[in-house]
Amino acid sequence: IQALGSCTTNTLGECSINFTSPAADGQYEIESNNFESFVAFVVGGFDATMKVNPTTMGLNNEVTVKVTVKNANGNGVSASTRQLVITFPNNTESTVASMTQAVDSSGLSVTGVYEDRYNATIEGVYKVKATVVGQGSNITRELTGSFEVRSYVMDIVPWTGQSVFYPGSSISLGIKLRNASNNDFISGK
Repeated sequence: IQALGSCTTNTLGECSINFTSPAADGQYEIESNNFESFVAFVVGGFDATMKVNPTTMGLNNEVTVKVTVKNANGNGVSASTRQLVITFPNNTESTVASMTQAVDSSGLSVTGVYEDRYNATIEGVYKVKATVVGQGSNITRELTGSFEVRSYVMDIVPWTGQSVFYPGSSISLGIKLRNASNNDFISGK
């Protein structure tokens, strides 16, 4: 625990305090006014992000989970641990012990980028958790996300050109149902 001192806000309500980051790798928090506000930050080897795409899809479609690991300069770094766990809507799990290193359009490996694809076969919400440890680091990052598999997608169709109405006037909107797997319109529902 280190006291950072105090500061007085300027006309924009801002103040800044400069300090030297801790010498040891780890996750740290800075709090203000007995945790009225706080921010977390990391000192050390890497930061990690995860993207799940698409987040809504039809049955038997493929979802891509992509994890990117970068150092403080924004350069990709290798991960010694890169485990992916997908939890199905029925709470069973599928584990990928070591995510696949991504390749660029030329087929060359991309340092710090890992990507796996999964074919979803059950309707519902899937949970995704990636556990990452940067090469040579003692810090573990857990990244979480989700995606949903459903048989339909609902769109609200915009009204024809009018977006401003008088109070009490009638407004008509359309809703379209599409099959999430093949994008065909669904009728009779």
